[in-house]
Amino acid sequence: GQHFRNRVIEVQRQEGGKMCSGRPLETKECKIQECDVDCRWGNWTEWGNCSMDCGDGIQERNRIVVEEAKANGASCQGFA
Repeated sequence: GQHFRNRVIEVQRQEGGKMCSGRPLETKECKIQECDVDCRWGNWTEWGNCSMDCGDGIQERNRIVVEEAKANGASCQGFA
């Protein structure tokens, strides 16, 4: 977020007086606390080849975490 403050000229310069200096508006970035972000999985890859030419084999596929959990966000559940 942002903090900001504003000021106004209360007395205008007169008879050779100096112009007011500085900006009338000040802003400052602020972060009170981290936002909660839930972990997010990417898409599964395609299934790999079977580990056996015949009989019972195994096929695998995987996925990666595309966004890690932050602050109090939920962690990723399941297998990669």
